[in-house]
Amino acid sequence: MDPFTMWIWRNKDWLFAGAGLEALHLIWRRLNHTSRQSNPSIDIGLPYRESAAAPPQPSDIPPSTEVGLISGRIRHVLELMNEGRGNDPFTYAALSNEMGLHSVGALENVALGNVDPPFGFLDSFCNTFGVTRQWLVEGKGTPYAIFDPGRSYSDPYTCLDVIRATRPKMTYFVRSASAAGETTLVLKYSEYRYKVIRHHWNISDQVGGQGEQQILGMYRLLKALSERRAETGCSGGTLSNDIFWKLYGGTIFAGSVINLRFVNQWWDDFTDITHHYDIAKHYEGWYGKGFVRAQEIARVALLHS
Repeated sequence: MDPFTMWIWRNKDWLFAGAGLEALHLIWRRLNHTSRQSNPSIDIGLPYRESAAAPPQPSDIPPSTEVGLISGRIRHVLELMNEGRGNDPFTYAALSNEMGLHSVGALENVALGNVDPPFGFLDSFCNTFGVTRQWLVEGKGTPYAIFDPGRSYSDPYTCLDVIRATRPKMTYFVRSASAAGETTLVLKYSEYRYKVIRHHWNISDQVGGQGEQQILGMYRLLKALSERRAETGCSGGTLSNDIFWKLYGGTIFAGSVINLRFVNQWWDDFTDITHHYDIAKHYEGWYGKGFVRAQEIARVALLHS
């Protein structure tokens, strides 16, 4: 019998007791962790395929390190995406598939801090899910990115160019329930990726001279999209004031508030500025006096344009 086997035989009672098993488990985890760090197996260029590997375990990397902080932010993104999804949550496997990763555990290993992700991986994560890169890497700003931050959208009608160029699957007209009726656009590119146009316009009577032109611009944008429904689907709804500003500020995932309870037809009804629809008598009750006044502003501005 060789010396190593003899040693195991002599210490079998300790090895297979609780303390020995725990020591063996810790040694295995350390060896496995070292192996994953030296060969993380993250290749965002490879196609997705099922992996038979055991579920990844959290690493011993302190959460205060750069890797630990990035891992925590990735987990936070998944938490934001799953707000309100109940029994149908997004999973790391689904997100890995969306990114085109080679295994279901690749993203989870990063989220658990088991590997140090390359910058290309982080870029892919941000592009796929609309996450702010500076927030993910440095913790600065908010989780969700500003759409085209270098451009002004003071006239809502200019958003038509963006919609045509980027071809979202759906364009949502999102209005706050406040008296001012602040409104913005949310562009949906997939179930996982939305973009909020970080400009808002008051669709109410709480406007100045420029605000009247913005109301007319919103009317023109809505009419243009209604005539080009093949380019993007349209929908919209009203959010409570606090949720609206969280969405606008990039601190929540847009998909978590775009649901059936959110949807109403204010955006379509707004184009009825001459009140031809039979339901026009309900506009004030549904959307407030400011909404009806905004329709009047659009009607007058259209006559003088």
